[in-house]
Amino acid sequence: MPSIALTGNFGMGKSTVLGLFRELGAHTLSADALVHEALKRPAIIRGISRALGPGVVARRKGRTVIDKQVMANVIFTDTEKRRAVEKILHPQVIRSVQQRLSAILCKDPSAVIVVEVPLLFEGGYEGHFDTSVVVSCRRDVTLKRLSRKGVPGHEVLRRMKAQMAITQKIKRADLVIDNSGPLDRTRARVEKIYRTLAGR
Repeated sequence: MPSIALTGNFGMGKSTVLGLFRELGAHTLSADALVHEALKRPAIIRGISRALGPGVVARRKGRTVIDKQVMANVIFTDTEKRRAVEKILHPQVIRSVQQRLSAILCKDPSAVIVVEVPLLFEGGYEGHFDTSVVVSCRRDVTLKRLSRKGVPGHEVLRRMKAQMAITQKIKRADLVIDNSGPLDRTRARVEKIYRTLAGR
């Protein structure tokens, strides 16, 4: 059965859509969650420290960790350093995704698997999946929703600027989910895609 890469830009509702696929019975994975796991590995911490400088490392509860806020401040303002970090993290994450896809399919060959991959097209990873789905949302709606969550507009725009334009992602995707409207409309679109891909 198909492996589906779910992507989009910051704040457009990828995690919400991933949850809707999960409710329908899909197996779901988040590349962001796998990144958080990778950031705990000593070799990754050392590599990122070399790429970004020792200021990105902190000591917490007796452990050496990556200060994610410091890292974000650097990589979203310095393209070269962001790419250096991506070269360290992305191969690890893709390997983890492939291992988990294989494990799921061994247990359930008919599984529909949806993987949230924020930088799918930026990293050129679409070839690892059968289908790509982009979650889009109007900028004004995205800003309003994130503002309600306490995320300042300048932070949203800074992160969006570091990603491929959503218009380009829409052109490259196999399918698109417009998340600008009510949740029920998004849910209906997700259900249609799921049933088509699952052959149900």
